[in-house]
Amino acid sequence: MPQPVTDTDFDSLSVLSPFSRPIDLSETLSLTGFARIGEQNLITLMDQDSEKSHIVSRKANDEGWKLVEVSAGVDYASESTFANIAVPGGEIVELRFDGERLEADSMRKRAAGVNGGFGRDSRPPPSKEEREKWGKYIKSRMSKLTDAQRKEIGQRMGQRMKEIGGKLSDRQKGDVFMRIIDDVDKQGSSAPRPR
Repeated sequence: MPQPVTDTDFDSLSVLSPFSRPIDLSETLSLTGFARIGEQNLITLMDQDSEKSHIVSRKANDEGWKLVEVSAGVDYASESTFANIAVPGGEIVELRFDGERLEADSMRKRAAGVNGGFGRDSRPPPSKEEREKWGKYIKSRMSKLTDAQRKEIGQRMGQRMKEIGGKLSDRQKGDVFMRIIDDVDKQGSSAPRPR
């Protein structure tokens, strides 16, 4: 025979109320890192509530999350660094790197080793010879792409420059452009680059 419901049956609701949990995962998850191993992109996420770290790739992890897209800004600790993940139920969640939400001291130290720190580039501007070499290389790569791929590269580069362009050196802009080309043109990304 069923037992009557008592107040103690609802104790867990006062601790983990379904009405106080965030509806949007982007409120509790922070993008903490990314890597490219061979042809596979991986990201790490931190759940701010549980302080648990998660690894997400194109293959579903234990939570059922799959990496859909990742785009790294020139500066790792940049608002332009983001990842989209698919979660069970088909929802796509966009996560951005957010240093304010993380206890970011160690993250900042790691990022400071990239391009001389946050947004700074200690490399000298490219010489005329370097510009000519890279110009030929880029023309060669672009000539092998479809119109749709070239259009996508232009749109993505335009968007990135709106987001972060004024803060970048010429070399950093070139780095962003090459990442976009490599992402759009998977087959051509193995072509040797000028030195």
